Amino acid sequence: MKILHFKALGICLLLGLFASNISPLQAQDATAETEDPIVVFSYMKSKNGDYAHMEREIWKPYMNQEIKDGRMLYWAVYSVNFPSGKNTEYDFVTINVYANIGQLEKAWEGYEKRMKKIHPNLNLEKLDKRTEDSRDLVWNEAFRLLSSANSKIGEAAKVIVANRMQSKPDKYNEYMRMELKTFQPAHKIAVKQGHRQNWHFLSRAMPYGTEYQYDFMTFDTYESMTQMAKATPANVWQDAHPDKDIEAMWAELNPEKLRTLMRGEVWLNITYANGQDKKMTEK
Repeated sequence: MKILHFKALGICLLLGLFASNISPLQAQDATAETEDPIVVFSYMKSKNGDYAHMEREIWKPYMNQEIKDGRMLYWAVYSVNFPSGKNTEYDFVTINVYANIGQLEKAWEGYEKRMKKIHPNLNLEKLDKRTEDSRDLVWNEAFRLLSSANSKIGEAAKVIVANRMQSKPDKYNEYMRMELKTFQPAHKIAVKQGHRQNWHFLSRAMPYGTEYQYDFMTFDTYESMTQMAKATPANVWQDAHPDKDIEAMWAELNPEKLRTLMRGEVWLNITYANGQDKKMTEK
């Protein structure tokens, strides 16, 4: 079950703005000495109830050891709560977080040997068959983790609101600046005040091009759906931008001119690994 995984939802690295309209793999910050974490999303369509059991029983211990060994940063599995139903394209998402593209490239080298150390009695051929019987891998995509409101790696967010964003033509950099300069400070305040668990901003890495209809993702994360449903108080924005007239700031900013929200989904965590056994609680 060679599913690509990606770097922890919560590593915050400093970001240099990418040049627009070129491959994200070619776009480099001229002053950056470190790479952004790489997050790989694998979208799964389950065939039976065994899929979630297999992720918990087989893959969680393996991924936890991978993190301890420094081969990746974080791993989690989410069920897609909205949309849902038999006609949806996928109903689960795995998230693998890597420190950089090099970690991703080497992620599965020697996989069989390491798996046998974790599960010495496991028949890998039977595991492959069980995997194929339990789910279809619909789609893989990789994003760069550009920034987070809270950079600590801890327990997985119980709820993720995954927003897929497409920047407007020639507004790529302006949209990024809006997220980083206007939205991120407010999200940091919201986290400190307990209105959300975290926020993450990601840009497309692979595959890329206009065919894919969204070049960014934002993750709003919460401790519960009840927390998610509560409106963020207006004071959060004023606290984040004390020198601004907030109504005038929004009128000037006008986010709809910079990006289009292509799709929003609600994901619920079912299991995760962060390399810290004492915090590993089953969902």
